[in-house]
Amino acid sequence: MACQCYSDDTYRLVVQHLLNYGAEVNRGDVAQRTPLIVASELGHLELVRMLLYYGADINMPELDELCDPYRGNNPLMQACREHHLNVVNELLSRNCDILATNKAGNSALHIA
Repeated sequence: MACQCYSDDTYRLVVQHLLNYGAEVNRGDVAQRTPLIVASELGHLELVRMLLYYGADINMPELDELCDPYRGNNPLMQACREHHLNVVNELLSRNCDILATNKAGNSALHIA
């Protein structure tokens, strides 16, 4: 992400501004890495909360465009993979699908 050198507050302000002006909260990049997946992977709890408030799909996985067996992680799996316990707890408190599996058949529990 281009904004990695900025503070969490800068992230929050930029994302909030984009969402207020109609940015698609579930639109991903070419690998379907949505803003929520990236925020979960990077451990940005406030961004995770904001994206969920604006309707981000808590269970949307990455696409498997390249048939990579380790793709298809959802936000919970990404947070587990990077050991962001605060984000994991937030996603669990919002009833994410804890039984979902990626293309390799691994759940968040396997990844953690």
